[in-house]
Order: sequence, then C-alpha cells, then structure tokens
Amino acid sequence: MATYQVLIQERLNTIGNSGPLQIWMLQFGNYADPQGWLSFYYGKGASYNTLNYGLSKGKLGAAQQAVQQELQQADTNLNPQQRTQQYNDAELKLANDVAWLPLFQTELQVLVNPKLQNFPLSPVGLIEPDAWSKMYFVQ
Repeated sequence: MATYQVLIQERLNTIGNSGPLQIWMLQFGNYADPQGWLSFYYGKGASYNTLNYGLSKGKLGAAQQAVQQELQQADTNLNPQQRTQQYNDAELKLANDVAWLPLFQTELQVLVNPKLQNFPLSPVGLIEPDAWSKMYFVQ
C-alpha cells in the first residue's frame, strides 16, 4: 500500500508528463482569493498543474494558454473590478473545459465563544495572519 507521501509525489510527477496518473487531483485553496484556486492550479508554470492544463498541443492547447494568459493578467491587475471580471471569465472557461470535477465537498462546523470578538469565518477555515492581532475576548 502506497503512503500518502508516495501518492503526492506521483501526483507531482505528472506535471508536464503524460503519466503516471492522468486525472487525479487533491485541491485545497490556501486563502479565499481566486488566485489561490485558479492560478496556482491552472496558471502557466503553476507548480500544482498536475492536470497539465495548457500543455496540450494544437487548438485545445492554444485556447487553454489564452486562459492562462488571462489568469496572469488578473494576478497582477490592481483594479479590483477588472481583476474580478478577469478571474470570473477565466473560471467560466475552465469550467467549460471541465478542468475539475468535484466528487464531494466537506462541511466545516465552527463553535465560537460569544466572548471572542472579531473572529473571522472564512470559507476554507483558515485565519489570515493579520487577523490574529484583531481578535480579543470581552468580559
């Protein structure tokens, strides 16, 4: 039986290759921003692009590379409205390409003491580093 580390290494070995695994992905965004969900997994040269998005040859590859270029533009866009629109457009194209197929979703349940103030609830259950200094307990 393969260990978790072996499975992760096999998954990473698929980047830029046709094997050993063709379709396998374990995805977890690291913060609630489209860049963490889209660019880190589907962007050009992304280290977690285990599905080889944008590496195909021909017409399909050219269309995927155009999506990757749009992701790169969004990653550096300082205008929040334009950036959001670019990510939305790229996400729609990724969905149409069936870049991912969810098999399940997990549920996160959090019990927060009512005396704890400014506790941020995030979709992925992570607390941003800057948020810690804003949390405090009231009497």
